[in-house]
Amino acid sequence: MSKEYFHGTWAGHAYAIMSRGFELGHWGHGNMRGRGVYIAQNVASAALWTFGDIIIRCRLHPGTRILWMDGRFDQRVINCLRREFGQELLDLGPHFHKAIPHNKQLTRQELFHLTSYILMHPRRFRGSWAVKGKKARYRDTWLRLSRLHEQLKRHGYDALGDRSFAYWDSDEVVVFDPARVIPVSAHKLFRSGDDWNETFSLSEPIDLETLRLISEKAQEEEE
Repeated sequence: MSKEYFHGTWAGHAYAIMSRGFELGHWGHGNMRGRGVYIAQNVASAALWTFGDIIIRCRLHPGTRILWMDGRFDQRVINCLRREFGQELLDLGPHFHKAIPHNKQLTRQELFHLTSYILMHPRRFRGSWAVKGKKARYRDTWLRLSRLHEQLKRHGYDALGDRSFAYWDSDEVVVFDPARVIPVSAHKLFRSGDDWNETFSLSEPIDLETLRLISEKAQEEEE
């Protein structure tokens, strides 16, 4: 039996997801680990990303490979990468895409420790705001993390997961290709308790016509 995953979304997007499948949208919530479709192994994590309290129950295509991070990295490997490629690689700076030559493929070990280091280290957020002046540009950290995804895909990985338990969303998975995430059913999310002891439950699956009306209403209210 395929493992279940959950995706929290704005109600206005729910019908499109269930009728057309997942697509990569614009920058916004759910880009902390780079561009992709964000899913979680438990409802509580997915609930943190809902807008309109809609949860999409989904599964992954068979054979989808996830590189799981556990928050640990070998500093010796990081030091070797610094010497070879420079600090730009570790800082996730604006020229991150130039730090690793296009024809260079990191080893599996290097990739694992570099990815874990970047995701766990606070300097990954450096330079993520707009720069003022004639050459103003928006330095999107999530775009640079997506460059790292290219290296992961070279090694056959389809997704990046977090098992570090260092953050509240530590079971989250970012899937690079949205076509690998199959929406199964849409549900209304119910919350109970307080912020410190909140519990979640899901409604029965929402039929497509009802979901269309819910999405249209949410979009009208947004306008």
